[in-house]
Amino acid sequence: MKLNWDEPLVTVLLLFYVMIPALSPLAPVLIVAFGARRLDRRSSADRSGRDVDGAGIARSILGAAGVEGVAVVAASGPLANFHDPWRRELRLSPSVFVGRTPRDLGIAAFQAARALQASAHPRLFRLATLARLGLGLASGSAWIVTGAGILMHNPFLSYQGAWAELAAVVGLLLLLPLDRAARRRVRATWPGVDPIEGDPAVARAFEAASWGEISATLPLPGPRLRA
Repeated sequence: MKLNWDEPLVTVLLLFYVMIPALSPLAPVLIVAFGARRLDRRSSADRSGRDVDGAGIARSILGAAGVEGVAVVAASGPLANFHDPWRRELRLSPSVFVGRTPRDLGIAAFQAARALQASAHPRLFRLATLARLGLGLASGSAWIVTGAGILMHNPFLSYQGAWAELAAVVGLLLLLPLDRAARRRVRATWPGVDPIEGDPAVARAFEAASWGEISATLPLPGPRLRA
C-alpha cells in the first residue's frame, strides 16, 4: 500500500519514527547543554558594574602571572572569547572587552587562564585548541545532518547526526579537566588581582565559563557563554 504523505497523521507518525532513534543519543546532549545554560543564567544574575573591565582583568591576570607577549584585543565572530595560541592573542568579544559585569569579568578571566596554560604547555594547549575547534565544527554539522534526516524522513541519517553530536559533546567534556587545571593557575594570582579576590559573583562566572563550548552545542536562542 502506498502511503499518502499529504495525510497529517501519516506525516506525524513518520516524524516520530524518524525522531525516536535520534532522541536517545541527543537526550544526554540536551541535559548537559541546558545545564550549561543554567550555569550561565546564574552567573549573569548580578548585572552590577565593577571598577575594571574585561580587558583590564585579563591584563591583570597575565601580568600577575608574569606572562608576556600576549595581546588582549577586541574581536568579533566565532573566534571571539578565544585564546589564539598561534598568534598569541587573547580575543575578547566587544561586550566582554569593555564589560564590567561579573559575567564579563568571568569570561575574560577564564580566557586569561587559558593563556596561562598555553604559556606553560604550548604544544598540549595547541592540540587541545585544535580539538575544541574540530569538535565545535562537528557539533554544528551534526545538527544539520540530524535536521536533514528528519526533513527527508530518513531515520538512518538522523541517527548518524544524533550520535555524531553526542560524540562531539563527550569530546568537549573530556577536555574539561584541562580547563580546571587552567583555573587553578589563575587562582594562584588572585591575591593580587582585583576585583576577583573576594568577589563571589565573578568567581561563579569564572567557574561557569568553562562550559561555553558545551552550551554552544544547543542551537536554540538564549544566553551563550561564548557570546
